[in-house]
Amino acid sequence: MATEDGGSEGGRESVGARQLGTTAGDEAPLQDRRLLQRVMELSAVAMCSWSPAGIVLEVNQALCDLLDYDSDALRGCTWAGLTHAADADVDQPLVAALLAGEIPSFRIRKRFHRRGGGEVWGDLSATAVLDEAGKLDCVVCQVVDATEQVETRKELERRDRRFQWLSELASDVIYTADAVERISWIAPSVEHSLGWSVAEVLECELDDFLHPTDRPRADARMRELKSDGAAPATDEGLLLRVRTKDGDYRWMEWSGRRLVGEEGTAGALHDVDELVRANSVVAVDRARLQATLDSLLDPHVLLTAVRDDHGEIVDFIYSDANQAACEYNRISHDELVGMRLLDLLPGHAGEGLLRMYAEAVESGDPLILDDYCYPNEIIASERRYDIRAIRVGDSLSYTWRDVTERHRAGEQLAASEEQYRLLAENSSDVVVHTREQHGVWVSPSTTEALGWSREDLIGVDMTTLLHPEDLWALERSRAVVTTGSSDTVRFRVRAKSGDYHWVDVQARPFVDDTGQQDGVVLALRVVDQMVAAEQALQRQARTDELTGLLNRRETFSLLEHLLGGPRRPAGGVAIAFCDLDDFKQVNDTYGHAAGDALLREIANRVRAVVRVGDLVSRFGGDELLIVLVGVADAAEAIEVSEQVRKEIGRPLVHSAANIRSGASVGVTLMADGDTVDVLIARADRAMYRAKRAGGDRVELDPSDVASTSHR
Repeated sequence: MATEDGGSEGGRESVGARQLGTTAGDEAPLQDRRLLQRVMELSAVAMCSWSPAGIVLEVNQALCDLLDYDSDALRGCTWAGLTHAADADVDQPLVAALLAGEIPSFRIRKRFHRRGGGEVWGDLSATAVLDEAGKLDCVVCQVVDATEQVETRKELERRDRRFQWLSELASDVIYTADAVERISWIAPSVEHSLGWSVAEVLECELDDFLHPTDRPRADARMRELKSDGAAPATDEGLLLRVRTKDGDYRWMEWSGRRLVGEEGTAGALHDVDELVRANSVVAVDRARLQATLDSLLDPHVLLTAVRDDHGEIVDFIYSDANQAACEYNRISHDELVGMRLLDLLPGHAGEGLLRMYAEAVESGDPLILDDYCYPNEIIASERRYDIRAIRVGDSLSYTWRDVTERHRAGEQLAASEEQYRLLAENSSDVVVHTREQHGVWVSPSTTEALGWSREDLIGVDMTTLLHPEDLWALERSRAVVTTGSSDTVRFRVRAKSGDYHWVDVQARPFVDDTGQQDGVVLALRVVDQMVAAEQALQRQARTDELTGLLNRRETFSLLEHLLGGPRRPAGGVAIAFCDLDDFKQVNDTYGHAAGDALLREIANRVRAVVRVGDLVSRFGGDELLIVLVGVADAAEAIEVSEQVRKEIGRPLVHSAANIRSGASVGVTLMADGDTVDVLIARADRAMYRAKRAGGDRVELDPSDVASTSHR
């Protein structure tokens, strides 16, 4: 078999390169040519011969069929003229070497043009035929149609690029492992999520990266997945701690499946670390909120266990429900609360859901079901659900999401290649391809995440979906992506319902099959629960839970800023320290509930009477601290403090009783060189002067009186 450089396999001389006329007699060359012509006619492979000048001499029917020519039209054509223009120069060096006698043959792949239009890829073999004098008589060529092979290779390359694109965009860490659980492939997102490079993870076992406490649970789940007769995929997610490159651990939700057609498994690790850690610090009295955040999905209900005489759970009662749950069940809130679960959805008993709910309450283990099939009695059709539930006391905080459309889309994608399908099913992101800000392609997950169908967004200007206050974020990200870099940004987008949702967005240039940039690819993830948790934590850190006023720590921080900042506010700054008179007597006489009600009312009154820009905080149990910003002098500070004292002194009607508590107020002005402790100590000293003078009055610190008199 001839090679491209003209060599021949096994060192033997090519058959076609033997000289014509090696047999006795003058008719030998003619006989060889007739033999060659006969071979060409009988061959099913396209063949031709052409002269040293490049003129086609003889062709067979297979070549005519391949190039859509008749034989008369082909004879007399130039060999170069049959070559596609794009490959005109591909074989010229080899032809020159063949004509010069430097090589006996060559083999190459090139394109030929068809007479009716279009192109044909062919694997070309060309061999020199010599006359009896050893000179080149003609060149014999064979052309094997390789068009289908080339197109198949191109399609595989396109699929490889698409898979690579999706694997790079996905924020979930997708991997495959062999029969002994060594990682054989992993998505590039492992570096963003965990800090490891792809090379560092390959050939390692998943157990190498798990927290030691979590390994037994992971091993047990893996054995279930690989056991004979087990389902090919794990529908329930498993919370695991996974080690990062810097030695820390991140909480991730793992799901897996057996690979189709080969030994091994595939899995997905979804990063839930921020949510788990944020929920872990929420106060005990916010347990319902924490349970809802842990459950992740809407609609949401609170189911309270109904037990028989033996303490066994036999039903549940709807104790609470959000609006989405009422709408889905087609019932009002008042009708749903107090109703028994089996009265509304009796199929829960036969389908085994009631038993699983009871086990979650008894064990305390979260209930996680994905793509669970249930014949819904209310909707009167079989639906698919993602279910999350967690125990709260003797109740179950329960949420679900109808993922029927997602399931149907997954069935349609089943015919695609295995790795592409695996990535699509395990990714919760919405992927959008835009060109000049208009939608070109949208992933099906947009319906589940935002309510839009794919058809709703094709051709739509995506900037119209952004919250007006967040347009700056898109402009900033666009500037980054224009340079060819990736960017991550958070903003709000409008769902089909009209509501806005917070999303984390990864944007990057989209590169087409030719390597040219063609718009932008966006990967969006809805993070409403995460934003809400962050905002709740910020509020808790800054304010007093009972009154809503600033807490002591925040007040100290603000005073430090006022004292140490590069610029003081216009005018002076004064501190009014308020202590409620005889507040203990209110608690002793009317109870702590009345005392709390009085504190809340006093906080509202003080907020209403101070000026814009003044700060009010709860400094202690019955102590308030007011920072008066921009006062002209001590007289103005005393005037505002008197208004505060009068508002505090107005009686509060509680449980048919008039409750009244006066206030002793100490006032001092901020001076150069003051520290926070010194400033508050002066105000506290002035407050005690007011107490000693009988209470329910305002006193200015003596040092301020002296400095005022000097001025």
